[in-house]
Amino acid sequence: MAVATQASPGPRDVKTYLYNWEGLDKNNKTVRGDLRAASETVVTTTLRRQGIRVIKVKRISLSAWLDGKEEAASRAPRGEQSKPQAAPLSGPGPAVPTPPAHKPVPARPVAAASPAGA
Repeated sequence: MAVATQASPGPRDVKTYLYNWEGLDKNNKTVRGDLRAASETVVTTTLRRQGIRVIKVKRISLSAWLDGKEEAASRAPRGEQSKPQAAPLSGPGPAVPTPPAHKPVPARPVAAASPAGA
């Protein structure tokens, strides 16, 4: 007898919030930023994967965030308002050249092929 199954629901829209965070990088320098995520746990996990030790995470409203950006732009000296802000690094860092590949050396000599039992 066949059993009817429900079709899986389509993709869900996850509500995201804006979080303001502060942490320490690998050189113990204070880093700060904003991140859009579904929860504080997602923010903490994302930052830890980037090598940042999280000190503080706070959910902020979008209007408060926009007001803060406008205030910061109005306080900037003339001519610096149009400069783009550098995005924080999200990758593992600068590329490091890999050493040349070496042929592995066997730990013991390989036996010559001989018929079994000889």
